[in-house]
Amino acid sequence: MTARALATLAVVAACGAAPGGDGGDDGPPPDARRVVVEPCTAGDLELGRCVGATGASCTGELGEARVFEPVAPGGEVDLVVGPQGAQMFVLAARTQGIAPGDPDDPASPDNPLIEIVAVVDGDVEVARYLGRAAFVPDAGGGDALVAPGLFVVADGAALAGRTLRAVGTLEDAVGARRCGELVFVAR
Repeated sequence: MTARALATLAVVAACGAAPGGDGGDDGPPPDARRVVVEPCTAGDLELGRCVGATGASCTGELGEARVFEPVAPGGEVDLVVGPQGAQMFVLAARTQGIAPGDPDDPASPDNPLIEIVAVVDGDVEVARYLGRAAFVPDAGGGDALVAPGLFVVADGAALAGRTLRAVGTLEDAVGARRCGELVFVAR
């Protein structure tokens, strides 16, 4: 699949998978998309949150420093409004033993393909990321590689205070696969 086709697919997934909602209550909108999100048993892809140099949550602004920060199960992740006006969680991923891709070319087909689906109430999809992202050495050292700025676009439902389960999958250019989960509270 070409980089252009993947970019189109990412836009369609982010827009088309997002059910509408007025955000007026804590329940899913009436047209909520129910999905089956298989649990990840391998756990070899760690999902966390993206923080900037000051430790504040990433916002998606150009040029901001982006660092992987682990999130304890049930920990909080900020719901932010990005520069283009979309509600999103800026997550991060960490793993090892993969082909990391090309950090100088965000559209490179050599970059691992990552999908993150976030659900509430067990099966109501409320946020999604699908795209290619290069991994870089973790600032914390060791053999870990991180993709610190994954923009998981939310659907507009009222999510503050809700518990979400995000399941992430990764496939690199040579076929290595990883998966991981994060249960967090939207803040």
